[in-house]
Amino acid sequence: MPGPEEILALLGPDVCARQRIRLDVEARKLTSFAVGGRAALVLEPLDFAALCALSAAFQANDLAWRILGSGSNVVFPDAGFAEPLVLLSGEWSKAFFLTESATQDCVAALGAGLTPLGSPSLSLPASSASPVGLLALGGASLMALSRESAKLGLSGLEFAAGIPGSLGGGVKMNCGAHGSSISVVLKKAWVLARGGELRLLDGAQLCFAYRSSAVKPGEIVVAAELLLERREAQEVQAERARCLDRRQKTQPLKYPSAGSVFRNPQDLPPRGGEQWFSEGSGAPPAWWLIDRVGLRGETRGGVSFSELHPNWLIKTAPQACAADVHFLMDEAARRVRESFGVELIPEIILW
Repeated sequence: MPGPEEILALLGPDVCARQRIRLDVEARKLTSFAVGGRAALVLEPLDFAALCALSAAFQANDLAWRILGSGSNVVFPDAGFAEPLVLLSGEWSKAFFLTESATQDCVAALGAGLTPLGSPSLSLPASSASPVGLLALGGASLMALSRESAKLGLSGLEFAAGIPGSLGGGVKMNCGAHGSSISVVLKKAWVLARGGELRLLDGAQLCFAYRSSAVKPGEIVVAAELLLERREAQEVQAERARCLDRRQKTQPLKYPSAGSVFRNPQDLPPRGGEQWFSEGSGAPPAWWLIDRVGLRGETRGGVSFSELHPNWLIKTAPQACAADVHFLMDEAARRVRESFGVELIPEIILW
């Protein structure tokens, strides 16, 4: 991998002029877990055209690169990485409501006329029609979308209260909680391929499943249209508050983490020909399996499986490192496999 200065020279002055450029960045500061080494080069495209130009330049020069939104589901390696890191922040957090005068394919000019979340000018269309279309860019905060839509009496994102991720990542992994998910409210998404091709995919084409979608590795969800139902604002805010309260009571939110470590198994493997999980229907959740193999509260270095929620790894000391995370995840996967015959699939993305 070329060094940062050589990469910038390959990208060219026109492409670089449309990015915010930072060298030798503490990558851990870009994630919610706050572990890992340094990023040699971080680029923040100022708008959609800048991202397209950057993607094309990477492709033309055969350069590997990585994309990051809110960093809430990522663990960086302790050694850091030399590949350029493209960060969707700033302008990429905007959203607006679709109206008859704002055609739904206006996303082709992504960034033009979009309104920051929480802005007084982000107001509902005058029409009383329901549902209401909300177009948001991939870097928009799920928590902010949930909060601001609830204030306006729009229902559908209450489940996202307290989820620290971005919309783009949420669409890619079909994030969800409290019996709902992003797939329930998503109408379509605009996905940018590494070669610069922009694809428009509807819900069916996205092939949503538990914590997955048809968005391919390396593709970027640059925007999505959500359909939200009109209800009384007080009612929507109350439901959102219930979701947030449940999250605060059951998850260790006061510690740095990357959320759930493993996906919940979807199938219950046979064990001696008998049903061995009786606490509810279906397969056992990941936290139950991790708890049963004795890892609740288990610590390695500055990282621990949470006492409150065993499927969360939390940073408990400043010396925490990515190696601690890897060790505990590997240990959990091994013990669960040996004890129950279940293969735990990581939900956390390990770079």
